[in-house]
Formats: sequence, C-alpha cells, structure tokens
Amino acid sequence: MEFLAENHPVDCLLLDMMMPVVDGPSVLEELSNKGIQVPVVLMSGYSSGNLGDFSRLPLVRAVLQKPFRPEDLIAVLRRAMAAPADSTVRVETKIIGGRN
Repeated sequence: MEFLAENHPVDCLLLDMMMPVVDGPSVLEELSNKGIQVPVVLMSGYSSGNLGDFSRLPLVRAVLQKPFRPEDLIAVLRRAMAAPADSTVRVETKIIGGRN
C-alpha cells in the first residue's frame, strides 16, 4: 500500500480476495480511504454468488473466478488497463474459468 501511496505508477492491481496478511475487501477499502485510483481485477475461489457485491465497487473492473485460463486473465487485464483509472466502466462481471 505504501508503494501506491507514494504515487508510483501502477496500471492495474490483480488482487486475490483471500491473502495471508490482509484480505481483498480490506485492500479495496484502504485504496478508497487513501484516494488511490487504480483499476482492480479481483480473483477468488469463492462461488460467483459471493462475489457480486464486489464487482459493483468503483475501482473493480473485473472479477475472475478461479480457476481461470491464462489467456482469460491476460484479456481481462488488458481491458481493465485500457479504461481510465477513475472510470466506472466494468470490463467483465465474472469469468468462470477452468482447464479444458
């Protein structure tokens, strides 16, 4: 978070909902509290029904449900980075991945 607060350029954050020290919702709240505007792509192993509320948050451009294919991740990241950081445009609501 300090890295972002020091105004280092970041095109997009890929953020897992569950991380060892802090969870994704807490990071999103901290970004908002600090006024940091960066597109966020969330990823999670939770069922898609548990993720819908997060996809509506201002910084969230996409929610990827694990497992997802590398090409899906790349496509979503490209679209998220193409939108302005302060945009409310969503590039995806979810992608249900998996290996074929």
